[in-house]
Amino acid sequence: MTVDDGAFVIHSRPVGASEWTRHASGAFAEDRPEPEPALAEWPPKDAEPADVSELYERLRTAGLAYGRTFQGVRAVWRHGDDVLAEVALPDDVTADAGRYGMHPALLDAALHAAGLTLADDGTRLPFSWRGVRLHAVRATSLRVRLSPVGPQEFTVSAADESGAAVLSIGTLALRPASAGLLQAARAKETLFRVSWENTPATGGAFAGTRVVLGPDELGLADALGAPQVAELASADSSVSDLVVSCATGGPDVRARLDRVLRLTQAWLADDRPAASRLVVVTREAVGPDATDPAGAAVWGMLRSAQLEHPGRIVLVDLDGQDASLRALPAILSRAEPQMAVRAGRASVPRLERVRQSEPGPSPFRPGGTVLITGGTGVLGKAVARHLVTAHGVRHLLLVSRGGPAGAPDLSDLSDLSGLGAEVSVVACDVGDRAALAGVLASVPADRPLTGVVHAAGVVDDGVVSSLSPGQVDTVLRAKADGARHLHELTGDLDAFVLFSSAAGTLGSAGQANYAAANAYVDALAQHRRASGLPATSVAWGPWEELSGMTRGMKAADRARLTRSGIAALPTEDALSSFDAAVTADEAVVVAMRLDTSALGDHVPAVLSGLASRRTPREAATVGLLEQLAALPADEQDRRVITAVRTQVAAVLGFPGPERVDTEQGLVDMGFDSLTAVELRNRLNTATGLRLPATLVFDYPTPTALGRHVAAELRRGRGGDNPGGPAAALAVLSEVDRLEGLLSACSPGEDGYARITGRLRELMATWDGLAHRAHQTEEPGREPEREPDRSTVTAKLQSASADEVLAFIQKEFGR
Repeated sequence: MTVDDGAFVIHSRPVGASEWTRHASGAFAEDRPEPEPALAEWPPKDAEPADVSELYERLRTAGLAYGRTFQGVRAVWRHGDDVLAEVALPDDVTADAGRYGMHPALLDAALHAAGLTLADDGTRLPFSWRGVRLHAVRATSLRVRLSPVGPQEFTVSAADESGAAVLSIGTLALRPASAGLLQAARAKETLFRVSWENTPATGGAFAGTRVVLGPDELGLADALGAPQVAELASADSSVSDLVVSCATGGPDVRARLDRVLRLTQAWLADDRPAASRLVVVTREAVGPDATDPAGAAVWGMLRSAQLEHPGRIVLVDLDGQDASLRALPAILSRAEPQMAVRAGRASVPRLERVRQSEPGPSPFRPGGTVLITGGTGVLGKAVARHLVTAHGVRHLLLVSRGGPAGAPDLSDLSDLSGLGAEVSVVACDVGDRAALAGVLASVPADRPLTGVVHAAGVVDDGVVSSLSPGQVDTVLRAKADGARHLHELTGDLDAFVLFSSAAGTLGSAGQANYAAANAYVDALAQHRRASGLPATSVAWGPWEELSGMTRGMKAADRARLTRSGIAALPTEDALSSFDAAVTADEAVVVAMRLDTSALGDHVPAVLSGLASRRTPREAATVGLLEQLAALPADEQDRRVITAVRTQVAAVLGFPGPERVDTEQGLVDMGFDSLTAVELRNRLNTATGLRLPATLVFDYPTPTALGRHVAAELRRGRGGDNPGGPAAALAVLSEVDRLEGLLSACSPGEDGYARITGRLRELMATWDGLAHRAHQTEEPGREPEREPDRSTVTAKLQSASADEVLAFIQKEFGR
C-alpha cells in the first residue's frame, strides 16, 4: 500500500511475480465518533434462523470457491430486512489474528451472508467502501449486522462476543461479476512456467574428490581433472565424493532411460557415504534452447528419483561450449539439485506465474476436424464437450485403444449433435504409428484435420529402486510415442495441444517413468515451436475427481499431494485453464492449483520462488536431538516412538498420532513401497540419520522402528557425517556419562590433577576448532591463524575444574 497526502492505493502480486495488480484506492477522512452497534442481545428474540448449510456450495456454483480458512459463517438469522451473521476463524488460524487489524478471512466471511439478501441472479462482489472504521483489533469471531440501504448497498456493523464494537462500514456497495470473468481470473492464477534464473558464483571449485563414470562424450574427465572408470563398482566409495556420468546419446529415449535407470538403481543400492553425490550430465536437454527430448526424459525420471532420495543425485545440463566445461568444477560446488550451464554461467529452474494481459483468439476453427486421443476417457470427453460449447468446434474425432467397444457409455456426449456437432469414435493405439496414420488418412477432405489434443496416457507406478524397463515402456508408448507420432504425421495445424503432467516438471515420487514420459512431451512441444510449428504442452496438476489416473488415489496419496502444496483443480477451473493455456504465448505451461501455505518442511527448489514460507529442516532435527539428550535411554526410546507415530500419521493421512497403534504392523496400516520411502525420508530429516528405504519392512511396527532409530541415534550414526546432528547426540551422551563420573571425584583424591589437566587440554583443542570454524563461516573473511597451543594452555592453567565443567555445559548443553 502506498499513501500520499491522505490518499492510498493498494497493490498486490503473487510471490515470485514481477508485476503488481492495482486493487483499490481511497482516502483517509477525519475520524468521528460513531455509536456502537446494538449487538449485545444475540441473537434478538424475534430473529428467524436461516439455513446456511448450502451457502458455500451456492457460492462455489456461482464462481466463488472459498477455501476452508475463508468459510467462516457459523450461523445466520433474518431480522426484518437485516441479516445477522455469526462468523469465526478456524481454531488453527486464530493465532494469526494478532498480525492484522482484522484478519482478512474474518472480514471476508462477515460479508458472505449478504448473498442471502439478494435475488439469485448472479454473483456480486464488494466494490465501494465508505466510512470504514476499525474500533478494535485481534478479533477471532464476530457478530455481524448487514442492513440494506439500497438495491445493492448495505451498512455493516460488527461486534465481539460481548457486543462491543469491532468494525463499522457506513456504506458497502456490491457490483455484479460474471462467472466467466471469475473463471478467467482464476485461470490466470493456475498457469505457471519454468524460468531459468542465474545463480551467483560460490567463488571456488568443488574441493572434494570426483570420478567420471562410463562413456565420456562431453570431456568431463579432462574438465574436472578426474579419473575415469567403466563401472560404478570401480569408483572407490571411500574417496569419491562425486561420481559424474554422461547421459547423452541418440534420440532413442528407451535406450537412454534404460541406461540411466540401471545406473540410478545401482547407485541407490550402493553403500556410500551420505555426502557422496551422483551427478548426471546432459546436453541441451532443458531450458528454452533444448534440442534433446530424450535428455529431457532423463531429467523427468531423475527429478522423481531426487524426491524419493533427497540429496543423493544432482542434474546438470551443458550447452557444449568450452566455457561451460571450464566452469564445471566451480558449478559443482553449489548446493542446487538441478542446474543448466550456458556460456559458463549456471542457472536454476524456478516456477513462476504466467502473466497474460489479454487472452488471444481460440486456435480451434469450427469448420475443421479436431482429433482427441484418449477421447473416450473422462478427461477426453470433458475436453470434447468444452471444444463444442466454448470453441465452436463442429467435427470431433475421438480416438482410444478400445474405441466404441471399450467405451460403451458415451451418453454424456449424445446431446452434442443437437448443438450441430458431429462426433466420431475410432479404436486406435496411438503408440502404433501405422495404425494412427490410417486413422488420419480417413479424415474427410471437406473437413480436414485442423487440431489435435493428445490426452491419452497410462500410469504404471513404482519407486525408482524397483522400476522395470517394462513399466517405463508401458508409459512411454501411450504418452511419448503417441505425441511423437502425431508430430511426425500431422505437420502444420491450427492447434497442436499436448496434455502432459506437472510430474515432468516437478518430479513425482513413485512415478519416475510417468515423469520421464511427460518431460519428453514438454520438450517435444518446445522442439515444434522452435521449428515454426504451433504447439502447446499443458503440464497438468490433478483434476478434481475426473481423471482415471488420479480418481483412485488412496488417503495417503492424497495427503502427500496436499503436503506438496498441489490442490486438485475443479473441472470448470481446469477447462478455463485450458483456454488460457492454448492462447498463451508459451510452448509449455504448468496448470495447477498451488497452495503455498500447505507446503511441508521441505520445499522443492523449483517452487522456492513461490513458497510463502519455509521451515528449516535442521531446526526440527536439532529440536528432537536436544530433547533426547536430556533423557535416559528408555525415555529416549519412548520419545522416538512418539516421533515415529507422528510421522506415520502424517504419511498415511491419519488425523493424529494417537490413531497409530504402536504394535500394529506398518504394512497392515497401509504402507507400500512409496509410502515407506516417504516415511524413511521424513525420519531422516527429523533425526539426521541415513536410514534404508526398507525400514518399514525390516522393523514392521512403530515400536520396533522407534527403538531401532533411537539405538542408531545413540550410536551416533549420523549418515556417516561425524559432525552431523546424530553424531552430536552420541557426544552428548558421552558427556552425560563423563559428568556422572566427575561428580564422584573430589579434589583430594588421587588422579584429580591429571583429570583436570586432560580436561583443560580437551577444552583448548575444542575451543581452537570452534574458533577456526567460526572464522571460516564468515563470508569474505580470511580465517585467523590458530592461537599457539602453549599460549592457550598457559591461559587455562589457572582454570578450576568447575570452570572446565562450565565450559562443557556451555558447549554441549549440559
